[in-house]
Amino acid sequence: MAENYKQERIRQARISKAIGISLAAGLHVGLVVFGCFSGLQYLYPPPPEQTPVLIDFSEDLNEWQTILNQVILSVFTVDYAV
Repeated sequence: MAENYKQERIRQARISKAIGISLAAGLHVGLVVFGCFSGLQYLYPPPPEQTPVLIDFSEDLNEWQTILNQVILSVFTVDYAV
């Protein structure tokens, strides 16, 4: 009696695992198919209200570069006065 119960539990566990794996795989395949054929479109080029604002930082970069060069020269200059 107990042996039959254990075998039945093992069989039910295998069936449950197979059902779970197949449902998970089916759900994911369904989501991929839905995503591919749902009608969402990629607009290229994007409309003007969605284009990012471009900021030119090259002027600030040049200013920081000159400041950095001055700091490096002031730190690493060697005074040869004896």
